[in-house]
Amino acid sequence: SADFSVRLKIYKSEHFDKDKAEAMPGEKPIYCRYTSITNFGGSTTIDLNMPTWNVRKHGEGKYILVGEVIFPHGDANNENDITYSEQFIGFGETIQYESTEKEDADMVNNNRGINDVEEEQRSQTVDPNNPGVLIPGKGLGLPGYTVGVGVGQEQQVGAGEITDNTSGKMAVKFEINEIDTLRGYNIYLGGLSKAPDMIELNVFKNKFNEATIVDEPSAQALPGAFIQKSRGGWINNDYYFDQYYVYELDAPIELIPGKYWITITQTAPDALQLGASADRAGMRVMNYDEFEDGEDGQTLYLDRAFRKNTLLPDGSTQRINTNLFCYSNGNAIDKWLPFTPHIGNLSFPHTDHNGLTRNIGEFANPQTLTFTNAAWVPMFQPYFGPRTSGYGADEYVECDIIPIELIAFDGFARKDGIELVWQTASETNNAGFEIERRIIGSNTWNIVGVADGQGTSVTRQYYNYFDADVISGETYYYRLTQIDDDGSQSCLSSNIIKVKFDVVGEVTLSQNAPNPFNYRTTIQFELIEDADYKVEVIDMYGRVIKVLDKGHRSAGHYSTEWYGVDENGTSVANGTYIYRLTAGDRIITNKMTYLK
Repeated sequence: SADFSVRLKIYKSEHFDKDKAEAMPGEKPIYCRYTSITNFGGSTTIDLNMPTWNVRKHGEGKYILVGEVIFPHGDANNENDITYSEQFIGFGETIQYESTEKEDADMVNNNRGINDVEEEQRSQTVDPNNPGVLIPGKGLGLPGYTVGVGVGQEQQVGAGEITDNTSGKMAVKFEINEIDTLRGYNIYLGGLSKAPDMIELNVFKNKFNEATIVDEPSAQALPGAFIQKSRGGWINNDYYFDQYYVYELDAPIELIPGKYWITITQTAPDALQLGASADRAGMRVMNYDEFEDGEDGQTLYLDRAFRKNTLLPDGSTQRINTNLFCYSNGNAIDKWLPFTPHIGNLSFPHTDHNGLTRNIGEFANPQTLTFTNAAWVPMFQPYFGPRTSGYGADEYVECDIIPIELIAFDGFARKDGIELVWQTASETNNAGFEIERRIIGSNTWNIVGVADGQGTSVTRQYYNYFDADVISGETYYYRLTQIDDDGSQSCLSSNIIKVKFDVVGEVTLSQNAPNPFNYRTTIQFELIEDADYKVEVIDMYGRVIKVLDKGHRSAGHYSTEWYGVDENGTSVANGTYIYRLTAGDRIITNKMTYLK
């Protein structure tokens, strides 16, 4: 096994020499983050989630992402320690899986806006010498078919049935890394069916299905996210089909970082006709085994972004399709089926369930085995509203050293405010931290306090900050920004934590008194319920020096004393020590200073 660090740098495309695989002279990155890997075994792969990059600050365009592996004692063969890729990043009002390349001739406002399903029907015409005609307004319809038993030819081929649809629902997964505000749903509904039936839109939290080893919508809907309206909307006495249309929420809802699913339910048996794109949906069929009702192969997205490493039930790790789109045959059924199962038939294939191209009718050619297939990207997106960008286009960062290694950051509601606690494993030229706060409904971060750092340190350091300027019932978000000794902000920011101040009673650990002390100090604490508890003194290396008190007590106010000695009764050295209260599943720490 090996221990190493991974560094990710991001440059503007024009500032990077792709032939030399290095930045041009004098050019700095606009993003630089590290992460540490320990005990990494050979012949294995790992997916790393780096801290988020606020790309809106730097604007739309092409960027170079440079990945580097750094070994603490060097690498005997460093030829493959650095790699890079070029990415175009555009901005829109939604999260979408279609391409956002503005070079595409049919791009409009970073959204292709073209329903490829109606075009796909050309390949299913009777005469193989005739390219056929479009089926205007054709979209994805329900039911979908993951298995082939009893599936007719029309159902097996293409994006669902043209007629005889049923009610049901489809879902699209999305993930956000920063707090954002959802304002509605952006949907493309084909006009093959212009029935003004009611559709239902909603947002659900994500859950992991251990049986199918994929993500899927949970049963937990978000408050305020439900909409029930007519297909195609209704504005100025007209419906809107064969184009994107935004169904706005009555009131925006704030989403915290995480995975979510938006769902669309067709409540009537008329066809849903949800538009879909063929963009990025190509798939490769492997280990093919044809049988009467379908194929029993493995179908894998060609686009690596649509695949992930997954731990399988047998303990092995394999790269399989990420479940981004799923459906349910029936609006009252909570069994979700993926569009692209890793093994088995695609639910809505471009060809048929066997991965075969075919022509239908008296001019039909023999079936041709293709060993390729394709899925669909539903044209159904969460709508977040207009975005600004480029307001920090000229900001760059230094990336030569790791300023701090932050290993923990958390917050707790106390009786008189909110306490923030964090730890670092090492620090380099660390002047301190700015504590920033924002409230729900606001996008503005305000500095509410600062904490002095330890400069350069290779030992674990403990910090806390108490925010007493809080209002009962209000929810607050906090983050840390590290400041270098020269006063500049480093490239390191913490994760964001969320704390609601609605405490009626809480476990508390008061500041010891006196502090500093040279003989004896008293530590007071409060339990709000019967609990097993323990009060300990810990040195700055994390070693337990003395257990002051432990046992089981009922709710109440208690105190204990420390005389500056360890478990053997030996006087400890001068310095700063941590005292820690463990009560049930709660852990609270504070610092004190001993001076002989």
